[in-house]
Amino acid sequence: MKKTAIALAVLGTFAGAATAQSSVTLYGRAEANVTYNSFGNSLNGNSQTAMYDGGANTGIGGSRFGFRGTEDLGGGLKAFFVLESGYNLDTGGQENANNGSAGNGKLFSRLSYVGLSDSWGEVALGRQETVSRQVNNVADVSGLGEIKVDETIQIGPFAPGANAQTNGRTLFQTFGQRQDNAVTYTSPSFSGFKTRIIVAMGENSTADYYGIQGSYSAGPLNVAYGFDTYSSAPETTPPTAPKIFSGNFNQTHTIGANYNFGVAALYAGYKNTGAVGNQNGTLIGGNTKSGAAVDSQDAWNVGVLVPFGAWQFRAQYIQSNYDLYNGDSEDITKYGVSARYALSKRTTAYGAWTGRDGSSSSAAPAGRNYNSNFFAQENAFTVGMAHTF
Repeated sequence: MKKTAIALAVLGTFAGAATAQSSVTLYGRAEANVTYNSFGNSLNGNSQTAMYDGGANTGIGGSRFGFRGTEDLGGGLKAFFVLESGYNLDTGGQENANNGSAGNGKLFSRLSYVGLSDSWGEVALGRQETVSRQVNNVADVSGLGEIKVDETIQIGPFAPGANAQTNGRTLFQTFGQRQDNAVTYTSPSFSGFKTRIIVAMGENSTADYYGIQGSYSAGPLNVAYGFDTYSSAPETTPPTAPKIFSGNFNQTHTIGANYNFGVAALYAGYKNTGAVGNQNGTLIGGNTKSGAAVDSQDAWNVGVLVPFGAWQFRAQYIQSNYDLYNGDSEDITKYGVSARYALSKRTTAYGAWTGRDGSSSSAAPAGRNYNSNFFAQENAFTVGMAHTF
């Protein structure tokens, strides 16, 4: 009897130790806002009041729930995983491309990966964030939130020859925010310096994706640089499909930085994208380098954050310039201010105003006209709240 009791006590001790070495956490955010949108004057002066999930252009962050866990494998080696699903709080539906993240009905549309970490760094496999998204976040005063730098400015569906789904211009390139089939390596921090490398396999159905970033963080200063690009895109237009084009395109360099002075913090970023859509002298789909095809893009932003008790006030200005192969250009600007009030550590109320402007050097090349009169969202006034758990 005594031996049995001792054996049970020992097994209980080991079971308790094993449980302490692994953990799974449920986390998430619930956010929604009410926004008044005024369309460009050429869209018949229309306006709209609508409710959006926080992942839309007007919110401070998309609604999501997720699971993350770790297991101590001994000797400093750990296994970890993240499964994060986005959803639209205003409808209860799954996150999709219309609210800021191209989830396309995936259950874990935001993140889904597993990996190992040790003193040498960490390796992860699965759906993960792009280099552009992470560096953009360093530069953005709203953390890719209510006055974010990576919005896609869209032409309204009533503009002559335009289509709202195909005529968007992105202020800061994102490479879809996240990439499937990705392998990443993240180094440990060396006196504040850290490196991350990512390769995402297109598997002959989409382009391959490559990226590398370096970051430095020390006290009030955060700086990041990133390079990412697409490569080996498949031809999608018959009769040449499934031909695979070799070579790189959308080669992007991004710099982001912020510095906290205490009374205020300054944010700034710059992004250059070359040969957007260019593939060995032709465009994906077989078109030549002509017309409204983009040759290069330059974008920059500057923002300021002022904390005051439970309040945070933000302002930001963003400009993006597109040079086209036919010699024309398109210039787009976005500017906005916002205020956040912390009702608690987990609950935030906020309000924001954003405006957009633009111009084109030609008369609507290929159906585009980046005069703000045609913008599907020229101005937006927002009031919302977010709760994290």
